[in-house]
Amino acid sequence: QSRAAKLIPAQALRSKDAILSRRYPDYIYNESKVREHLLTVRRKRPADWNKTVGKASITEKSLDREIAQTPPVRRDPERTQREILHVAVTEFSRHGFNGARIDEIARQTRTSKRMIYYYFGSKQGLYVEALRQAYQMVRQLELNLDLDRLEPVEALRQLIRSSLTYFENNPDNVRIIASENLLLNGAMEHADSSFFELNRSAVDVVESILVRGRASGVFRSGPDAPSALDVHQVLSALALNRTEHQKSFKAIFGRDMLGSDSGPHVRSLIEETVLRLVLADADQARPAS
Repeated sequence: QSRAAKLIPAQALRSKDAILSRRYPDYIYNESKVREHLLTVRRKRPADWNKTVGKASITEKSLDREIAQTPPVRRDPERTQREILHVAVTEFSRHGFNGARIDEIARQTRTSKRMIYYYFGSKQGLYVEALRQAYQMVRQLELNLDLDRLEPVEALRQLIRSSLTYFENNPDNVRIIASENLLLNGAMEHADSSFFELNRSAVDVVESILVRGRASGVFRSGPDAPSALDVHQVLSALALNRTEHQKSFKAIFGRDMLGSDSGPHVRSLIEETVLRLVLADADQARPAS
């Protein structure tokens, strides 16, 4: 029996790490054709089916005929990577680094383990890039606010509000960041310099606001004035607390920090707290009604 006619377990075909993904990692195929063929094997060649106790086997030549009848569709590599990262963020955030499965990410994105490793090198490499994407989204949000067009107090107020909204609307992104900080899954050790430069930009955004506010006299200045890093740290801590501790606060204290009743109050509380750190006149910290 030639190598081309070697029997391939149907179980391996379904994993997509057999023939299709091994030969053509950047292509996708109509899986219904493969399923139809397996049903044909079971119906017309019961002996082959029974050889593997119900796990039908087919030949590589036979599969090649199915491939020929189903022209491949070229994947867009950039789009594929974005889809993989989107699913990876969810999987890592919900199951942790050790609990997340590359097989499951491949299944949800209709790719293969081979393709994922081709793009990201390893599970650790995929994790680092997923974490980078979570940070990238909030950094891009900050840039899109175009805060330089606003007066310093309003600029800081908008930054606070947008950060709270982002944390509220992107729980998976927030959770993967929190998980890395709590469990130390190795992203910081494996990340390159661009990863750290990306996150330092968050402090630069705050610094730009503080410089303008101090120059106009609305923000505190001098050696005791809070730094941009101080402001970023306090805002990040309060925003993260609101989302990550929502369930425990609701169960213990009856306050749903994301709910319609308590949510607006907690948002205002955080906004006022951060503004009071920097304002020369603390009375301006209260949100406008």
